[in-house]
Amino acid sequence: MYNLKHYKKSIECCDKVLNIDLSDKQAWYNKGISLINLEIYESAITCFKKLIKIDPKFVDAWNKLGYALCKLKKYEDAIKSYDNALKIDSSFIVTWNNKGISLKELKRDEEAIECYNRALELDQNFKNAWYNKAISLFNLRNFHDAIECYDKAIDIDSYFIDAWNNKGNSLAMMEKYTEAINCYDKAIKIESKYKQAWYNKGKALTKLENYDEALKCYSKVIEIEPTDKDIWFNKGSIHLAIEQYNEAIKCYDKVIEIDPNHVFAWNNRGNSFMRLEQYNEAIQSFDNALNIDPKNKGIWNNKGILYAKLEENKNALKFYNKAIEIDPNYKDAWLNKGIILGKLERYEESIDCFNKFIESDHNYIEACNNIGVSLIKLGRYFEADKCFDKVLQLNREHGGALYNKACMKSLLNNMSEAIIYLKKSCKLDDKFRKQAKTDTDFNNIRESKYFKDLIGD
Repeated sequence: MYNLKHYKKSIECCDKVLNIDLSDKQAWYNKGISLINLEIYESAITCFKKLIKIDPKFVDAWNKLGYALCKLKKYEDAIKSYDNALKIDSSFIVTWNNKGISLKELKRDEEAIECYNRALELDQNFKNAWYNKAISLFNLRNFHDAIECYDKAIDIDSYFIDAWNNKGNSLAMMEKYTEAINCYDKAIKIESKYKQAWYNKGKALTKLENYDEALKCYSKVIEIEPTDKDIWFNKGSIHLAIEQYNEAIKCYDKVIEIDPNHVFAWNNRGNSFMRLEQYNEAIQSFDNALNIDPKNKGIWNNKGILYAKLEENKNALKFYNKAIEIDPNYKDAWLNKGIILGKLERYEESIDCFNKFIESDHNYIEACNNIGVSLIKLGRYFEADKCFDKVLQLNREHGGALYNKACMKSLLNNMSEAIIYLKKSCKLDDKFRKQAKTDTDFNNIRESKYFKDLIGD
């Protein structure tokens, strides 16, 4: 009866038999199987232990006992049961496979692969062993060999939907996103409502910056499972990335409706409102996030950025300090703190912050540029010039460094070079032309015909 999935009825029948004869092995076995299928694992374990007490050589009782223990995440005990089964019959293929699964769950993937290999020595067409071996290889970041194993499983069963999906994941880890999408499409063709393949396809399309198609995939997942908060979050993140802030907020609101304590949804909601310059709503979102996770350095940093936009520089500084207090190596907060200290005319401290940033990030272009700005304010023009030159060695088209170099040359009354650098920066971004109109650093050359021709009235 358990084969027909009439599991409860099967258990009743087994109990009737056991009321007559407690030593009936088949009744204990069938009852245990039915309980496993009903996911009542503790009771199933009791049945298989009773059976093993009657017949310690009943190999599949040991195997099923291990399976039930594995389902309860008692992996070490499961492995002991599988080992007992294999002592009785070392050619029991399913047990080798199951032992591998328990070892994998304990992150002992090398040992798990040995078990799968033993199963495959016994039967090269055992697709589950190829599949599980691929998972362990994936865990070991051996994506190439994992793909080969998934291919073996798919050769045996071309409708092996999980193998298609996981092969796609391995290709995605190798940044072969187009090939990964082909695998996800194969899985979707087999089962159009296979949520995980739609989700993974959306992630791969996002990596390819094909946001419209990625959004379609996430919408498909939502059709299948409307309360999947991760999908709503990812959908919101795409809208945020492509500057569709109102749409992003709708998605984050949905996440919060499902999970009010989703700290990252509150944070990203705050970022979206900040981009819309709706600062009160942004502050409220950041505060809600911090009520959930007061030790989240990123949110303190974001709150600092918001107050910097409001030109409340002392408050911004306070929040950057809070982020640094949580993580003294948090480079973004050091960079932002340095910028704020510059605005507060605390230039020496500003330089110290930028140097802290450089210690933790060798890609120090922005920090080096900002150090140069602070050195200008301190009248240390030679050192500032060296900073801007370092930036321009790494990026000849860094508009900020070119503009700041122009400011410095103007302060030194070197009009010709000031105009050359200013012209280069304006060619890269017209915002520098607008900025120069009111920048007091250009007062020394403001009346020059060349400056007026470049900047306009």
